[in-house]
Amino acid sequence: MEIVRNRPKKLLDMCQEAYIKKVLECFHMHYSKPVNTLIEMGLTLSLDQCPNTDDEKEQMRHLTFDGVIGSLMYAIHMA
Repeated sequence: MEIVRNRPKKLLDMCQEAYIKKVLECFHMHYSKPVNTLIEMGLTLSLDQCPNTDDEKEQMRHLTFDGVIGSLMYAIHMA
């Protein structure tokens, strides 16, 4: 968390940009396209979006769902 102090206005501003970038890099999602919601309205999920190659499957094996969700919940709680 970054805290920015605006002395003339006597304000403190907290920013979680660095934390969010770190979480995205940790879960190999730093090249993801930003959207307003986690899942776009009307998005249809299919098996084509699942890991297909051995490399993709190995990469996903190291990601834990609870780790991803926990990191996002921490960011939301701190906001």
